[in-house]
Amino acid sequence: LSREFITLWLGSGFVIDDASVLMKALMLYLSCLLQPIFGFREALGLYQKTKYMMLAAAVINVVLPIFMGMQWGMAGILGASIIAMLTTYLWYEPIVLYRDCFGVSAKEYFAGRLKEILALAIVIAGLGWLSSCWAANTWAMWIVKSGVFFILVNLYCLLLYHRNSGFKELLFRLKERVGR
Repeated sequence: LSREFITLWLGSGFVIDDASVLMKALMLYLSCLLQPIFGFREALGLYQKTKYMMLAAAVINVVLPIFMGMQWGMAGILGASIIAMLTTYLWYEPIVLYRDCFGVSAKEYFAGRLKEILALAIVIAGLGWLSSCWAANTWAMWIVKSGVFFILVNLYCLLLYHRNSGFKELLFRLKERVGR
């Protein structure tokens, strides 16, 4: 929806390529995925155990975008940041947190994230296909399309997570809040 939004708002000259949009969306997803891990790191003071990994991520984030940016432009620069996350924070920090703070293996964490990524891939593929079949070339059509996509994504999440304990807790809290 972002490309159609930019086209309607500013014109097609301001639309960035599909690869860059995908890389930016992936960066956002990974940042949100890592946020709880980072929160634990800060709360528990795990900086000493992750300092070298942070240094490695910084070096990768300085060096790799230069080469990838020259080769693939904005998508390469964004992709370099994704590579830095994947090769450092994404795998190392959960291992440290689960092993050193929770005293268990991070296998269950990684299995859950893998399931989420596969579910997300299905959503992206389905909505990508639907979006290619349905152009929103007016604001009214864009709003309708956004509404339909919002409903579809939330129905998919409901079907996927309705048995999940975290989802049940969230639903309980919402009912409790509405009941007041």
